[in-house]
Amino acid sequence: MNEIIKSEGGIAMASEVLQAFSKEEIEYFRQLSEYKYEVDKQSKMVEARRAGFADGFAEGFAKGFSEGFAEGFAKGKAEALAKVRQNLEKLGKSAGDIAKVMSLCAMEERQGVDKDEL
Repeated sequence: MNEIIKSEGGIAMASEVLQAFSKEEIEYFRQLSEYKYEVDKQSKMVEARRAGFADGFAEGFAKGFSEGFAEGFAKGKAEALAKVRQNLEKLGKSAGDIAKVMSLCAMEERQGVDKDEL
C-alpha cells in the first residue's frame, strides 16, 4: 500500500494532507483536553474555597453566638441583680434583708430554689 501511495502523486499528496490533518486534529484535541483539565482544576478550587468559607462561617457564627449569648446573659443577670438591690434599698430594707435576698438569688442560680421559698 505504501508503494502505491509513493507511486501515485495524487494519492501521495492526499496521504500527506490526511496525515497533516490528523496531526492537527490530534493537537486540537490535546489542547482541548489541556484546557478542560485547567477549567476542571479551577472549578474544583472554587468549590473547595466556597466549602471552606461556608464551614468557617458556620463555625464562627456558632462560636460567636454562643459566646455572645453567654456574655449577654451574664450582663443581663448582673443588671437585674443590681436593680433588685436598688429597689430593696428604695423600699428601706435593711442591709441584712438585702443580703438575704441576694444570697437567695445566688442560691437559686446555683441549685434552683423553689420560688415559693422566697
